[in-house]
Order: sequence, then C-alpha cells, then structure tokens
Amino acid sequence: MPTIGVLNTNAGNVSSLMSCCRQMGYQPVLLTEPAADEVDVLMIPGQGHFGEVMDYLRSRQLDSLIHRHLANHRTVIGICVGMQIFFEGSEEAPDSQGLGLFPGVAGKLNSPKQPMVGWATLYSDKDINNAQVYFVNSYAVKPSPALSAVTLAGTHYGEDFVAAVQGHKRPNLIGFQFHPEKSGRTGKRILQKAIEQNFQPIPKKTGGTAPTNRLCPRVIACLDVADGRVVKGTRFVDIKDMGDPVALAAKYEQQGADEILYLDITATNEQRKNALHTVQSVAAQLSIPLTVGGGLNATEDVAAFLNAGADKVALNTAAVKTPQLVNDIAGRFGSQCVVVAIDTQLENGRYVVYTHGGKKATTLEALTWAKQVADLGAGELLITAKHRDGTGLGFDNELMREMAKLPIQVIASGGAANARHFAQTFAAGSDAALAAGMFHRGEISITELKETLLKQQIKVRKVC
Repeated sequence: MPTIGVLNTNAGNVSSLMSCCRQMGYQPVLLTEPAADEVDVLMIPGQGHFGEVMDYLRSRQLDSLIHRHLANHRTVIGICVGMQIFFEGSEEAPDSQGLGLFPGVAGKLNSPKQPMVGWATLYSDKDINNAQVYFVNSYAVKPSPALSAVTLAGTHYGEDFVAAVQGHKRPNLIGFQFHPEKSGRTGKRILQKAIEQNFQPIPKKTGGTAPTNRLCPRVIACLDVADGRVVKGTRFVDIKDMGDPVALAAKYEQQGADEILYLDITATNEQRKNALHTVQSVAAQLSIPLTVGGGLNATEDVAAFLNAGADKVALNTAAVKTPQLVNDIAGRFGSQCVVVAIDTQLENGRYVVYTHGGKKATTLEALTWAKQVADLGAGELLITAKHRDGTGLGFDNELMREMAKLPIQVIASGGAANARHFAQTFAAGSDAALAAGMFHRGEISITELKETLLKQQIKVRKVC
C-alpha cells in the first residue's frame, strides 16, 4: 500500500483530507517540514485564499518539498487552492506567484452567485465523466488551448472552467478544483484513481456536455444537538430526544444527504463551546461537508472546529452581536467557510430576527440583515422560519423567494414534512433545503426523498 503524506498548508480542509484517507484504508502522515521524508503520494489541500496558502508554503520552504517529490517521480495531488497553486498565479492575489507547473492564472468566476458552493457534474473524456462532485470556490482556471492536453475534466457554473488537470509529460502531477474528500463515495473513487494514476479514456460517443449553470439543489440533514444528543421540537420548544449524532450523521450520508448541519442549540445560551470531541467523532465518519454552529464567538473558535473536521461554521447570535466577525472569519478562512444562520418569525407582517437559540427577539428585519451579512462576506445564508419549524406546513417560500435574489447561496429551513415541500422551495429559488424531524422519525428517508424529486425532474445529486 502506498504511503500518503498530507502537506500542512494551514488550510481548512487538512483534517477532512486526513480523515478521508483513513476511511480509504491509508495511514496518512501530516508533513510540516521541508526536510520531511518522501512519501509515495503527496497531497496538497487548500481552502481559502490563494495568497495566504502560497505565503505559508514559501515562508516555511514547503514549496521545496513539492518540487522534490515531483523531481523524484512521486505522485503529487493538489485540491482546490492546492490545485490553483500549480499554475502561475491567481487574480485573487496578483502579487503572489504560483508554482508555475502549468500555464495560466486562476480568475474570478463569472457565476450567478459567489462563492460557488455545492455539487456539480464533471464532463470529461475519461472515466470520471458525469461524476457529481462538491465544489467550494470563487476562482478557477479557465480553459485555453495551452491547457487542452492536461485538462482532465471541466464543469460549468456561469462559465466553463477547468475542474481537474493531469500533467501530460508528468502524469504524476494531478489537481482537482473540487473536493474529492467531501464528494462521498464518488470522491473516494476519483481520489483512488489519482493515487494510482489510473484515469481511463471512454468512447467519444459517450462524452459529456457542459451542464447548466445551476448546481444540484442540496438536501441537508440537520442535527440539533443538546448535551451531546440530537433533539427536535416544535417552534423551538417541546424538545424530544432523537438519538446519537455520530450514528445519525453516518446514516444520513449513507442515504444520500448532500451535507450535514450540526447545531449545538444550547451552546450560546449556556455560554459554553461546542463539544469538540463530538464534532471530531461526527467528522471522522463523514465524506460529505459538515457545517458546525453554536457557541462560536471568535476566529479562534472557528479555527478549532475547522481543525476538528468541520468544513464550514454557522454564526447566529455572534454575528448579530459583532457583525465584523463575519468579515474577519471570511478574511481569514474564506467566504465559503461562513454560513450566517438567521432565525426569523413573521410578526405583524414583519420578519423579526431572533437570537440565542430562537429565544430573544431583536430589532433587525430578516431581509435587511441578510443583505448586510452578504456584504460582509458570508458565503451562505441559513434561513429558519420559526413560525414554521416543526409544524409540517412546509417552508416559508414567500420569504425564500426574496432571499433567493441575494448574490449568495440560501438554505431554507423550518416546516418540511414531505418531498413536495422540498420541490416547492427549490422552485422558489432556494439553493438548498434542510430538514430534521421528518428524517429522525423515519417518515421518509433521504434516499426516498431524492428518488421522488428526480422523478419530478428536479436535478438533485443521485444517491450512489
């Protein structure tokens, strides 16, 4: 079995990539020094800012480790920004040079919403054609004649861009703009092909074509956690125990959930942090994105949970108290890391924002607040209609229709009871929708939900 090394790039997906390798049966080692022993396969994670990743590598001479592995014909795999650094540079950091292993510069995506967050389809003349994989990026390398020989796969979001590369003269150099470590079983299969340098051509007649602008509408399973147990109530009260978060997270990924949202609903009220060990246990089971919220009040809190295996963090009360925190986290970890959760209740024709687990009303109006945090750098909005939560009446699509006009991804929450409710909110413009009780009680599985939506021509990610 080949030895795997994960280069410490000080990026958010280091822990996720290590966990994915372990799930695949490998024993990855974290490489932190330029003089580290060589491994058979060097993986370079990267999530966040191009300039910060390059500065971190160069300041510690870790770029020399990459060059040494390539010179000795070891396999080198870059992921997300870890792929972008293989190129000459990025418009995100004009003064920061890349490694120059491929020609070209990563440019800002001309996409309908920024950042690109979600599942998209690859088109390729190799056996990864039509694979649905998870992207989180605002910048990407655009196709060019100079890259035609090394482009392994492309996709489309606002415009075509390069989704994967493999060196023509150096087939041991491979890059993915998407996150195979967060793309479920499909991602693991692709990562295994990269480890083996084993991408096979397919007949031209079956080659894919560029998909549409819209990402796959996402189905998210929500775990509301109190004292280490998953719970569920109605309109934020009448709380009942629903089970173990680790077991439920693994179950929902198996059923085809696109993401897991872990919310510690008592952390803010009790002035305590989330249980890091519980989040670590949940993250270790997953190969899909994990968002964690509750009790995160500073960038140091965010760093701790990203290191524990979270891919994104959700802010609610902390963002209302200190709006600048949204900007600070986005600046340090990237907008794709920041989900602002807005709990709102319709009162006298006005959507009032609530904090502290839905218990404390503010003077904020939901849409106005949503626009503000979008401007501050949030990557997604999680909109929970308190007046619908746990009722089974469906999402508040009048509200979601307005939220969907914003230039970032929006997630509908509160009130789902069946597939029709998901179909209705996707039609209203929601990029994703989440549910809790209907899944916890076994009223419908995520597999059954997605099968129903696909029959209605709603292009959710297929369960595979």
